[in-house]
Amino acid sequence: MKQAFIHATIWTAAGPEVRDGTLIIEKDKNVAFGTEIDTNGMTTVDSEGRYLLPGFVDPHTHTGVWGEGARDDYDGNEISEAITPYARALDAIYPEDIGFADSRRGGVTSVVISHGSDNPFGGQLSVAKTYGMVADRMVIKEPAGLKMALGENPKRVGEHFKRAPSSRMGVAY
Repeated sequence: MKQAFIHATIWTAAGPEVRDGTLIIEKDKNVAFGTEIDTNGMTTVDSEGRYLLPGFVDPHTHTGVWGEGARDDYDGNEISEAITPYARALDAIYPEDIGFADSRRGGVTSVVISHGSDNPFGGQLSVAKTYGMVADRMVIKEPAGLKMALGENPKRVGEHFKRAPSSRMGVAY
């Protein structure tokens, strides 16, 4: 079923804004926009005075791996070793984390989920949508990068666990 948002100001991020425009959505996807679109047979939403714009992308978040509001729901770092490039953020994503709903309310539709900074090489990042109930289905790209951290965080963790690295030199090495 197609849905038409009519009489809106549409910001495309690829060109000038479209005033008094129409945006057509089908199966949760934008399929057309413009000023002269036939909306016969579609459900319409009058969006006069409103702005429609693409979803935001959060390029660095811990949403889904850092259980917002829950102390025991923490999978943001694998600290059993200093170097953990094999650890995947995907394996820690908790789709019911309220951070995903918070992101959507703010207009964020895609996120790059990252480990914390406890290790010099912390693991593999995932790019995901902010909606869904199965992490594997939310993911757009996996792996999407490797998290690296230099400086104080890995040094602090090394000092705490009495293992390397425990200095900035050790972290850099």
